[in-house]
Amino acid sequence: MGEFDGILGALCVAYVLAWGLFGIQSMQSFNYFQKFVDDTVWLRSLVAFLWVLDTLQLVFIGHLLYFWVITNYAHPTILSFNIWSLNIGVFVTNLIIFIVELYLARKVFILSRRNAFLTGIIIVLSLNYFGFEIAVQVRSFQLKRLVLSHEIKWITSVALASASVADMLIALSLSYYLRKSRTGIKTTDSLQCLAISFTSHSTSCLGSCIQIPCSYLSTLGRSSGAAPTQFF
Repeated sequence: MGEFDGILGALCVAYVLAWGLFGIQSMQSFNYFQKFVDDTVWLRSLVAFLWVLDTLQLVFIGHLLYFWVITNYAHPTILSFNIWSLNIGVFVTNLIIFIVELYLARKVFILSRRNAFLTGIIIVLSLNYFGFEIAVQVRSFQLKRLVLSHEIKWITSVALASASVADMLIALSLSYYLRKSRTGIKTTDSLQCLAISFTSHSTSCLGSCIQIPCSYLSTLGRSSGAAPTQFF
């Protein structure tokens, strides 16, 4: 049983926690649509689209768990093989991160009073991340066994590095420009401090979201080569 704690056990625990966070996100989305009815159509559509993507992400990972834990119960060798829902689930995660980074890059552009150079760097890094991740997904579909995932490790590393640098630039830029725009009014400055704190935490969570799927694939790639002979 202990042989699966680091793979299926961790994935099951993470999946339960993900549904809890999804409930919080759904409530926040509902409150947003109730309170900010005057926001532009494109912004409200973006929020709805991201909610749909998050839902699909959980559905695909749920299919993956069901396929491994239920359908192929007592067949541990199935962990050695790739499955479409894993690849699409990771792709949806990458798409969510890419969209959020572009949106935050727009915020940096506005707060920095149209600093095209800084915004351009963030966009280039985000495009680099998404482009490399598309290459990873194409290659992942071609690989039949997860043990071969080490072949795309360098591509994943470049993509993660680009996303991490983009996240740091976004966090530092938004924190700097929000702090710079303080008015001296206590209420306004308190809201700006809250916004700075939110920026730091949201970009940290974004970095975690980037690393989790890729780290999981790497773990599977190493573990699948010698699949245990007993399931549970």
